[in-house]
Amino acid sequence: MNEKEFKQLMLKAKQIGGDYGAGYQRGLRRCYHGEQFGTAAEHETWMTMSGHRQEQGDGYRDGFAGLKPNASWSPKTTAERVAEHDARLVSNGGRKLSGIRLTPDAAAALADLEAAGESATAAINRLLTESLASCKGS
Repeated sequence: MNEKEFKQLMLKAKQIGGDYGAGYQRGLRRCYHGEQFGTAAEHETWMTMSGHRQEQGDGYRDGFAGLKPNASWSPKTTAERVAEHDARLVSNGGRKLSGIRLTPDAAAALADLEAAGESATAAINRLLTESLASCKGS
């Protein structure tokens, strides 16, 4: 790839914008500049991005491969991302719960965990997993 092609592809990716465009630009820089751009660890991280970073990862992989940016790509709404995440969760055996009611003591304990930087979802998943492990160990 020559400098003119690189600049043309970068311009197209900037026009697309969003997470895909940002990932594409980074991947294209790695493609064009090689190992002089970023570290091997960063490259591996970008190459394997998925889940809530799927769009960035797709863009990076396309840019790194030197492909033209996917002009039909469009940013997904938060609702679309949540729906896709929920579908993957359920297909992998997870469960989505809504309408959970907590006692005041449980709500206070959860607030303490959140204040310490742990999300409610992460705390509940961790505590249920730990509880299950201790039940199996008894």
